[in-house]
This record gives sequence, C-alpha cells and structure tokens, in this order.
Amino acid sequence: ALVAVTAVKDTVFNHYLDIQGNVDTKENILVQPEMPGTLTSLTVKAGQRVGKGQILGRVDDGGMSQQVASIETQYQLAKTTFERQKNLWNQKIGSEIQYLQAQTQMISLQKQVAQARAQLAKTIIRAPFSGTIDEVFVERGQVVSASPQGLMRIVNLSQMYVSTTVPESYIGKLKVGTMVDVYLTSLGKTYKGRVRQVGNYINPNNRSFGIEVSVPNPDNLLRPNQVAKLKI
Repeated sequence: ALVAVTAVKDTVFNHYLDIQGNVDTKENILVQPEMPGTLTSLTVKAGQRVGKGQILGRVDDGGMSQQVASIETQYQLAKTTFERQKNLWNQKIGSEIQYLQAQTQMISLQKQVAQARAQLAKTIIRAPFSGTIDEVFVERGQVVSASPQGLMRIVNLSQMYVSTTVPESYIGKLKVGTMVDVYLTSLGKTYKGRVRQVGNYINPNNRSFGIEVSVPNPDNLLRPNQVAKLKI
C-alpha cells in the first residue's frame, strides 16, 4: 500500500502594530535675549546655517563695556601693586598688613572683573546649538526683551524622531533598538527608524505609554509636526 506523506513547512507569522505619530526634534527653540535693550546688530537671516556658539546679534550694553574696561585697568594696577608688595615682603621689607591689603584689593577687583565680563556677555546673542535659522522675528534697531515670540527660531534637523503612544499590552514587546518602518504621508516615503526611548509611565486615562523612534533625515525633508505612520 502506498502512503501519502505531506510535508509541513514551518511558517513564521509576524504581527505588526500600526500607529500614528508626530515628527519632532529636541533642538527646535525660540532664541531669547538674556538682557533687554536695543538690538544693535543682527548678523543672521532666515535659512542661514549657524554653528554652536556663533554670534547671532548684540544688544546695546548701555556703556557696560567702558565700565568693564575701567575695572580691568584698576585690577591691573592692583595686581602690579600686590606683586611689588609681595617682593618687598619676601625681602622682609614693609609690613605684613600692607602685603595682605594689596592681596585683598587685587582679589576683590579680580572678582569684579569676572562679574562684569559675565554681565557684558549677556548682551551677545549666540546660537545654543548648530542648526538652521528658520525664522527671524525682529529687526536691527528694535527694542527687544524676552517674549513668547522670541527673536528667532533655530532648528536642527539632523536628529529627528517620531513620538507616539502605544497601548499598555505592548509594554513587554517594545524595547530600545526595535526596528520600525516610518511612513511619512506628506512625502510618500518610508524610512527605517529605531526605537530610542520607551516610557516608564503608563497613562491611567488611556492605558498607554510613550515611545520615541529616531529617524534618519539624509535628504533633509523631515520637519517638526509632520504626521508619520509607524509599522512596528
């Protein structure tokens, strides 16, 4: 008798979670002046690439630079006086009180110089990170201060991610490093992303937790607040 044998092939069934999220970047801020005053210079325009620490503009210092220069001159004199008193004291010439007074005066002025320089530095507006000036809201000669609008918006599009929430039932299945297909509806393109952060808090209202998926941006097409569809 002939016996029919049927070969059974093992098949792996992949289950995917489809969910929607929003594109964002951690480096997307409104630049604010540290000191209010008249904007005496504005050295950038919209669309310009800037490096971290680059000067974007300056606020009128109200004569502060002259004050700093005056204190620095006083410090240099006090330093010279102290060094002379120190040399004399080392030769057992003069009194100890003169030496200590000169030292105290020098240290006091040294601190004043540091404080004055720190205050003057607040009149210089610098880029907090490397990126692109997206918008400029002010003009040179305008009186500026901290405001909801800010002076300009700076954005870095090199480290984009998609944030979304995932049902609680997936808490043990999603880990940092999990690969994710990220489809950008506005671009009609799919990117390969990777889970970079998994939330440790379950929202009691909708029983979900947050995740962040890092997404490469080689073509510089991703923008904050774009809608993305994730296939996890």
